Amino acid sequence: MNNFQRMTNPFIAFLMFGAVLVLMSISEIYGRASIEIDGVVINQEVVCQQPSNNRCVTNYLIKKNSVESQIIYSAGPTDQSLPRNLPVGAELKKEKWKLKFELNGKIINDFPIDFYIGLFVIGMSGIVTWFVKTNNDNKKI
Repeated sequence: MNNFQRMTNPFIAFLMFGAVLVLMSISEIYGRASIEIDGVVINQEVVCQQPSNNRCVTNYLIKKNSVESQIIYSAGPTDQSLPRNLPVGAELKKEKWKLKFELNGKIINDFPIDFYIGLFVIGMSGIVTWFVKTNNDNKKI
């Protein structure tokens, strides 16, 4: 197989598509799991991308419970973020490396982990398909 045929191999799409799905699923899961918040929402501000006024982000000012300080948490339009409609005065607790969080003492488990595991499996299947096809092509040479 010459280099041009190797570059235009349709199975390369399995590798690229699979890699995108794997990276996307890992990114979303890691993004949610890495959040750590323990405090009370004392203010919120919604900022939207202009000129279309879309892709809104809610910036929360949170007073930490453990120390006398404040942090800003930005909830964006992705699954990795906590909800963008948390009320002022809400008690929020999200432990690092967990996907669920507590809102006013109630446990909220709203992260679609099954969806992202499915994307990961489909992505890995595409990558494995590419490797199997590539190995079979190399054996024929």
